[in-house]
Amino acid sequence: GKDADVVVWTRHPLSAYAIADRVYIDGTEYYNRKSEDRRLTELKKEKDQLASAERAGRGSPAGTEPQDRPRIASEDGHGPRIDDGAPSPADATRRPATASPQAPASGSVWAITNATIHPITRPAIEHGTIVIRGNRIEQVGANVQLPAGAKTIDAGGADVYPGFINARTQLGLNEPGPRGFDDVSEMFDYNPQLRTRVAYHAESDAIPIARANGVTTVAIVPGGGVFGGEVAVMNLDGWTWEEATLRPNAGIAFNFPSIGGFGRRGGGGGAPAPGGGPDRTYEQLKKERDDRLDQAAQLLDRARAYAKGGPDKTKDWVLDALVPVVERRLPFIVTANREQDIRDAIAFADRVKVNIVISGGLEAGAVAPLLKEKNIPVILGDVLTLPSREDFFHAAPYQVAGQLAQAGVKIAFSTGDSTNVRLVPYTAAISVAWGLDRDQALKALTTDAAEILGIADRVGSIEPGKDANLFISKGDPLEIRTEITRVVIEGKDVDLDSTQLALYKKYLARP
Repeated sequence: GKDADVVVWTRHPLSAYAIADRVYIDGTEYYNRKSEDRRLTELKKEKDQLASAERAGRGSPAGTEPQDRPRIASEDGHGPRIDDGAPSPADATRRPATASPQAPASGSVWAITNATIHPITRPAIEHGTIVIRGNRIEQVGANVQLPAGAKTIDAGGADVYPGFINARTQLGLNEPGPRGFDDVSEMFDYNPQLRTRVAYHAESDAIPIARANGVTTVAIVPGGGVFGGEVAVMNLDGWTWEEATLRPNAGIAFNFPSIGGFGRRGGGGGAPAPGGGPDRTYEQLKKERDDRLDQAAQLLDRARAYAKGGPDKTKDWVLDALVPVVERRLPFIVTANREQDIRDAIAFADRVKVNIVISGGLEAGAVAPLLKEKNIPVILGDVLTLPSREDFFHAAPYQVAGQLAQAGVKIAFSTGDSTNVRLVPYTAAISVAWGLDRDQALKALTTDAAEILGIADRVGSIEPGKDANLFISKGDPLEIRTEITRVVIEGKDVDLDSTQLALYKKYLARP
C-alpha cells in the first residue's frame, strides 16, 4: 500500500562498495545504470561526429582539437619523449627517505598475537604474530617465538593492516572551527624553499580524528603561487614537528598554471592564469599562462647553473631548493586536473627535463596511456566529488583509479584538505565499487603511496625492519561500518580519543 519508491543496490546500501543500480519513484524508473551507460556512449559518438564535421569544415586534419580547445604544449599534446639517461620518476620515488641508515631498533618489546595480518607485500597470515621492538617491526609470521618478557596484545582474530597513507593533505597547516588558523599559502609565485614541516601544528584537533580511522602518515602539500614549497611527509604522532617528520621533503609543490581557471565544476588545473575573466580572449589567457611557464623554465635553468657553481657561490635559497629537482633527485608534485592541463604538465616536464608526480588527476583516465609511457605516478585528489564537466558521467571521478590501474599507472589516494583526511579509505572503496581491484586499492593506500613519496623503506607494509605503523580493525577497513580498535605509530599504541569523540560522548549522556 506504500508508494513504490525503490532503489535496487548492488550490495547492502550501507556498504562502501554499494552502487545504486536502478531508482524508482512512484513506480516510474528514473535511473538505470545500464541505460545511463548506453546514453553516454551514444552521446560520445554524437560529440565525436560533431567534432569531426567541424574539423572537416575548417579543413583541419583528423585528430586536432576544435578551435575553442586547441592543443597547447605541442602538436601531439604531450611533447617529445626524452631519453637522456636521467633517473625516471619511479627511480626518484624509490630513493631512501633518510640520508643515513636507521640505527638498530631498541627499546621496549611487545607483540600483537592471534591476528589476521595483511602485510600487503605477501598473502594474509592467519593466526599471526607481530613482534615490535622500539619503533620497528622485528618479526612477522604464524610461527613466531616471542622474546622473553614481551608484553602481548591478543587481537582475537581481528585484522591488522599497515597504517594508511593520505598522499596529499593540508593537515596541520590549517584548522577548522572558530579557533582555527590558516598557514597553507604564501604570497609570492615562487616559494620552493619553504620548509612546510616547520609550519606543521602538531596539536591540531584534526590529527587524532584522522588517525582514529587508520591513517598514520600524511603528505602535506602547501598551496599558493606556482612553486608552493616542500612537500613534507609526517607521522600523525609526536609532540613537535621534529618528532612527527618522517621525510622532510618528498618533492616541490607545483601548481600548474591553467588557461581556463577552475571551471564551474572545479575541474581546473593548478594556479589559474592571472587576470582571467569573460572579457579576455583565449589567446590572451594562453599567452599569460605560457609566460608563467617560461618564467618557471628560466628559474630552473638558473638552478642548473647555480648547481654547477663552486663552494664560494652566494647562497640563493630559491635556487638551492630547486637543485634536487633539476638533478632529478626529487620530483615536482604537480597539481593538474583537466586532461589538457595534465598533457601540458607532462610536456613541460619533458621540456625542462624534470620528474613529476601528477596530483589531483580528476581527468587523468583520459591520459592513462601517456602517463604509463612516461612512468608518471598519480596522487588522486578527492574522488568523492562531482564530475569536472557537466557532460561527463556522474560516476566519472569514481572510475579514474580503475582506469589508471588498468593502464599500469601507479596511484595513491588523497583528500587534499585538513578536515576530511580520515575519509581516504572511502575514496579507495568507491573506486573499488566502480572498477578498481580491491588489492590494488589497498596498495594505493600503503605500499604504492609509500613508493611515490619515497618512504617505502620506512612504512607501507608489515615487514621486519619497517617502522611499526599499523592498525587493528574488526573487518574490512575500507567499509565505513568497520571499527578501528588500535592504532600504532612508530611502535607506540596511540590514543584514539578525539574532539569529535569527546563531543559524541558528552551529548550522548545529555539528560
